[in-house]
Amino acid sequence: MDTNSDGAVLESRVEAGAAAGAGVTIKPGAVIVKGATITYPLSKTPVLNGLSMSVAEGTIYGLLGASGCGKTTLLTCIVGRRQLDSGSVRVLGLTPGAPGSGLPGPTIGYMPQELALHGSFTVAETYRYFGWISGMSKTEVQERTRELLRLLDIPYPNKLVGELSGGQQRRVSLGVALLAKPPILILDEPTVGVDPTLRSSIWDLLVNETKMGRTTVIITTHYIEEARQSDRVGLMRDGTLLDEDSPESLLTRYGAETMEDVFLKLSVRQQRLRQRRAGSHAIAMVDTKPLDDKDELPPPAIETVKVVDDPSLLKSKVIRMKSDYSSVAPSVWKMVVFTWRNKTVIGVLGVLPIIVSLLFAFAVGGEPRGLHMAVVNEDYAKCKTLGPPDFPADCDVRDPLGLSCRYLSRLDKHMFILDYFNDVESATAAVRRGQAWGALHFPANYSRSVSVRRKQGEKAPDSDIDNSEISVWMDMSNQQVSDTARAALGKTALDYFRDVQLGCKGNPDFRALPMQFNQPIYGQYKLNFPDFFAPAIILSIVYNVNVIYTMAGFLDDKKDGFMERSISSGVNVLEILGAHVVVDTVMMIFSTFTTLTMICGFLGFENQGSMWTIILFCAINGLCGMFQGYFIASLFNTDFEAVFIAMGIYFPTLLLSGLMWPLEGMHWLLRSVSWLLPLNLATTAIRAVMNRGWGLAMATVVNGVISSILWLLFFVAITVITLRLKKTMLK
Repeated sequence: MDTNSDGAVLESRVEAGAAAGAGVTIKPGAVIVKGATITYPLSKTPVLNGLSMSVAEGTIYGLLGASGCGKTTLLTCIVGRRQLDSGSVRVLGLTPGAPGSGLPGPTIGYMPQELALHGSFTVAETYRYFGWISGMSKTEVQERTRELLRLLDIPYPNKLVGELSGGQQRRVSLGVALLAKPPILILDEPTVGVDPTLRSSIWDLLVNETKMGRTTVIITTHYIEEARQSDRVGLMRDGTLLDEDSPESLLTRYGAETMEDVFLKLSVRQQRLRQRRAGSHAIAMVDTKPLDDKDELPPPAIETVKVVDDPSLLKSKVIRMKSDYSSVAPSVWKMVVFTWRNKTVIGVLGVLPIIVSLLFAFAVGGEPRGLHMAVVNEDYAKCKTLGPPDFPADCDVRDPLGLSCRYLSRLDKHMFILDYFNDVESATAAVRRGQAWGALHFPANYSRSVSVRRKQGEKAPDSDIDNSEISVWMDMSNQQVSDTARAALGKTALDYFRDVQLGCKGNPDFRALPMQFNQPIYGQYKLNFPDFFAPAIILSIVYNVNVIYTMAGFLDDKKDGFMERSISSGVNVLEILGAHVVVDTVMMIFSTFTTLTMICGFLGFENQGSMWTIILFCAINGLCGMFQGYFIASLFNTDFEAVFIAMGIYFPTLLLSGLMWPLEGMHWLLRSVSWLLPLNLATTAIRAVMNRGWGLAMATVVNGVISSILWLLFFVAITVITLRLKKTMLK
C-alpha cells in the first residue's frame, strides 16, 4: 500500500466512514494544517512529516504525544514563529507570518512550555506590558487584570513574579495568554509540574472559555488520560498525526478502555507500516500480538462533526494591531523597568570604570621603586664622611676625593636601595639569588684614574682607562624593570661627568654625547607610560563594558523565553532591538561620562586636544561595542557560548590594536592586517588627539573617525540581518 505519510492510510479510512455517516455537523476550522513538513538543518529526520490536522472553532483540541515528537514545533508554526518547508497552515482563514495577516499577534494567546516571564516584573507590570503590546488601553488592561487576578486566584498583583511559587507563576503565565481575550488559545504543556488541584482548575477554566463557541483552545500534553476532557484529540508520534477525533470515538473505534491503549495501538500500526514500506519483516519495537492484513487499518469512523476550511463561517476575527509601531513604547518601558530593577547592574556600570581607572593610574606605568643594587666600592669606603652630595670635586691627581661617592650620591634614592658588599663575587651572588637587580663595581683608584683620564685624554695609561670604568652586572629577566634601571644608571653617569667637569673648571659639554636633544615637539623625554596607555584605556573601557552589558541584557531577554513570547504577541524583533538600543545608549553615556571624568578629570591624565573630539570617539565606539554585543547575543542562546566568543574577540583586539604596545613594534605580517580590527585606527587617532593635540583637520584623526563609523555600520548591519534571518534562534 503506497502512502505519502504514516497517517495518510488512517485518514483514508476515516474519510470513508464519514461519507457513510448521516447527520454530520459542519463546523468551520479555526486552525487547519495540511501536509506540514519541517526538517532542521544538519538533520535527516523530519520534525514534522506531512502532518495534517483540523481544529474546529469553539472547541478544545488536545494534542497528545511524547516529548520530542514535534508538538512545540507545530505550535510555533501555528503562532507564526516558524515557516514550513512544505505544506500549509491557516489560522482563521489567514496564513501565519504572511504580510498583513496580523500573525503573530494578539489574535493568539500563547502560553509556552517554559514560564517565559521576567522575574523582575510584578504581576501587574507583566499584564500591563502584554496588554500594551496587544493594543489595549490602560483602563482596559487594569480592568482585565482585576478579572484575571480574581479568576486565577492570584493574590499578589504587586509582587515580583520571581518571588511567587511555581503554581502561582503558571497561573500568571496563563493569565498573559488570556489577557487580550484572544479567539485562539495555544497552551504548550500548561499542566506540567503542577499539582492536581491547579490542573483541574485550568481545565475548568478552558471549558468555560469555550462554552460561548468563540474561543478555540489547542492544548498539548503528554498526560494522555488528561486529554479526555478535550472535544477533539490528535495523537502525534514522530512528527506525524496518527489520528484525530473525539475521545469517545477513538476509544470505540479501537476497542480500548483508555486513551493510552489507543495511542499504543496506533504506535504499533505506525511501526508496522514503516516496516512494510521499507520491506522489512523485523519484529515491531512494541511487544504486542501479531496483526493480520485486515487489522492493519482501523474500522471506518462515523464522524458526527466535520471540520471545513471555510473562513466565511467563522465567528472569530483576527485582532489587528492599532499601528505597525505600537510595540515600540511598551518595549522601551519594559527595558526601563528591567534596568531600574537591576540596580546592581547600574552600580557596576558606574563603579567599574572608576575601579579600572584607579587601578590603571596607580598600578600601570609608574617608575619602579625600591630596587636593590649591590655595590662594591674599592675606591672609597667612607662615602658618608664626605659631606653632602654637592661637595666640590678636587682635580688634584695626587689626592682626589671619592668620585665614586659623588656618582652614588646622585642616584635616585626612591628608585635605588644600595647594599654594600666587600667583593664582586658576593655582590653578583646576591643578584643571582634575586636579592638585587644589579651589581656596581668601582675599582681601586677609581677617582684618581678618572682625574688622570680627564686631564690626559687619549694619552692616559691603559691602567687608568680600565680603572676609570664602572662595571655593571644586571638582572635582565624583567625587561621593563631592568631597562628602567639601566636608563637611570646611564643618565646619572652623564650628570655625574658633567658635574666633574664643572668642579674642575672645565667645559661641561666636553664629555657629553655628541648629540643635542632639544625641547620635544610633543610629550616629554621622561618615560611616561600612563599618558601612552590612557587613550587606549578610555576606548577599551567604553567599548568592552558595553559589549558585555548589551550581550548579557539581550541574552537575558532570550534565554527566559520572554522575547519569544513578546514576538508571539506581535512585537517585531527589530522593535525589541530598538528598545534595547534606546535604554542601553543611556547606560553607555553614563559609563562613558564616568570614565572620562575619572581619567581626564580626577586623575588628570594629559589631554592636549579637544574634549569634544574625545567624546565623539567614545560615542561611536561605545555604540560599536553595543552592537557587537547584540550580534553575539543574536547568534547564541547561552551565556557560556557568548562569553567565550566575546573573549575570543577581546584578546586579539587587545593585543593587535595598539592598546598595549605600539603598532610599530608588531611583526610586519600582523601589522599588515591589524588595521582591520575595530579599535586599531581609533586608538591611534585618540592617542594623537590627547598626546599631540590634533583635531579633525588631521588625516590620522579623520581616518579613526571613518574607521569607527564603518565598524558601527558593519555591526548594525550584521545584527539586523542575523535577527531577520535566524528565525529559529529563540528557545
